[in-house]
Amino acid sequence: MSKQLSNRNQRTKGSMIKQGFKIFTLIAVIIGLLFLHNHSLDKRKANEDNSTKVFEKLKASHETKNLEEKDSNHG
Repeated sequence: MSKQLSNRNQRTKGSMIKQGFKIFTLIAVIIGLLFLHNHSLDKRKANEDNSTKVFEKLKASHETKNLEEKDSNHG
């Protein structure tokens, strides 16, 4: 009878190891997905900042051209 208990415990340990491995893998995947999500948000913010800078430069350039055209038309 004690032999049956030890066999039963071994199977339980094996299933516990498998369960632990599944939980570890799930946590690792979740952490990886969170990292990718945060990285993509940072990249998106950088692109938006860059787009804003480009837009401001184009706007300033356009305003400068308009002022130059007005000056050349009046002169």
